Amino acid sequence: MRKIDIANMNGDFQESPYLKAGIQEVTIVNFVIPEGSSVPCMEINLTNTAGNRTLAHRFYFPDGDDEDSVKNYEKSARQIKHIATKTVNDTEFNTAWEMSTNLNQLSINLSKLLGGKSLRMKLSGKEIQGKDGKLNWFKAVITGNRFAEALSVNPTKLTFDPDNQYDMKRLTTSSTVTTASEAGGLPF
Repeated sequence: MRKIDIANMNGDFQESPYLKAGIQEVTIVNFVIPEGSSVPCMEINLTNTAGNRTLAHRFYFPDGDDEDSVKNYEKSARQIKHIATKTVNDTEFNTAWEMSTNLNQLSINLSKLLGGKSLRMKLSGKEIQGKDGKLNWFKAVITGNRFAEALSVNPTKLTFDPDNQYDMKRLTTSSTVTTASEAGGLPF
C-alpha cells in the first residue's frame, strides 16, 4: 500500500467553479467576442454573488439570410434584451444596441451598460456525455423565454423543477435488449 501523509490532508472535495442549474442570483461580468468561433457570436460572462462560480454563455448572430439564421439572430437578441431589461430600462438598452455598428462594438456597449449589474436567473441543466469512462455531468445553460427577473421581485416568479424535462434536459438512453428468441436460442 502506498504511504501518504494523511495528517495534513484536507478531507473536503473541491467544489465546481461553475454555476449549477437552478434559480441563481448572478452578476454580469461582461460581454466578449470569443476567439476561434466559426459563427459570429457574443459571450456573456456571469458570476454568482459570492464571486466563486461562473458561467459563460454564447449568443449566436449568424450572417445568413436563411430562416434558421434569422431565427437564431432574433432569439439571441430577445434573450439579451430579456436579461438587460431586468437591470436597466428599455431606452438605455435600445440606445446601446442601436449605437453599435458591429458585434464587437455591441459587446463593448453592453459591457459598459450591464457590467456589475445583478439579477436573478433560471439556469436550465443540459446533460453532457462523459468522456473516457467518466460520468455524465450537467452544464448550466440559458434557455427559454422567461428566465430572468430583477432582484427586487419578491417572492421570485421563476420556477425550477429538476424532474422537469425542460429544466433538466437529459440525454436519451438507447439501450437495446436482445431476447432469447431473437438470439435464436432458449432463455437459459
